[in-house]
Formats: sequence, structure tokens, C-alpha cells
Amino acid sequence: PAALAALDATFHMRSKQGTRVLGWKQFFVSEFTTALAPDELVTAVQVPDQDPSTGTAFVEYARRHGDFALGGAAVTIKLGRDGRCENATIALLSAGPAPVRAEAAEKQLRGARIDVSSIHAASVEAVKGLHPTNDLHGSTEYRVGLLQTMTERALTKAAERARSMAG
Repeated sequence: PAALAALDATFHMRSKQGTRVLGWKQFFVSEFTTALAPDELVTAVQVPDQDPSTGTAFVEYARRHGDFALGGAAVTIKLGRDGRCENATIALLSAGPAPVRAEAAEKQLRGARIDVSSIHAASVEAVKGLHPTNDLHGSTEYRVGLLQTMTERALTKAAERARSMAG
């Protein structure tokens, strides 16, 4: 879900009553729950084409391989010819009941030079105001720190990939 949120996916569904299309924000309702009605079938998932100069990354952390992730981030970064960020998306997983887009952090990156400082600042901004579930696997504070680290790693990896596409 987080990767599809970062890519602005839309979902095409069909039932006996007809067809409908929902954006990712409407489709993902909560953990293990979508807006899909009992008589509907997903017929297509549409992801907009990505510019060739866009770098992407998905990182997550789980205690053991195969476990559900305690936190993660899916990121896209499009660099302009001048090396500045033209567009960025940051979607967090395990930050809430459905994927969370860090829109303030995305906005902060647009027009910026993507370097260690701007990546760190965006990762701090991405987790502001988050209150992920506190459970036996980690406190809310632990998960916020984990999400910040995963965001920083994903932004770094996506920026490296974007630069290699441009060069």
C-alpha cells in the first residue's frame, strides 16, 4: 500500500452494479481493509508513468525476515536539470491505519538541493505529528524514530538513483 500511495495509484473496480475508480487515499481504509465492496473485483491498478529522471526507493524494518514491518517508507524523487528536486513523494507504512503521505516534507523538498541536510530535515518533517500504534513491538516514540530513519534511508537511496538516471 505505501508504494502505491507514493506512486499515486488508482484502483479500477467492477461489480454487477458497474465500475468505479478510486484513488489510493480512498481505496486504503485501514489495516487489512480496503473500500472494495463484497461483490467487487479489482480489475486494474493504474500507476502514472514516472519520468525517467525519477529515483524510487522502498525501505522497511521488521525484526525477523517475513514479519510485518514495524515501519518503512516508499519514496520518489524527480530531479531537474539543475539538480534541484522538482517533485518528491513520501509514503509511510505502519505510521497509521493506512499509508500516510508526508505532504509537508514533500513540499519542503520541492525546489531544494537534495543533500544530507535537506534529506535529514525532510525526514524530521515527515514524522511530525505522527502517533503510530504503541504495542509490544515498540512504543510510539520508538516507531516515530524508526519511521524517521526509514524515511531518511529511502530519500537517500531515491536521490542516488535519480542522480544516476540523470547522469
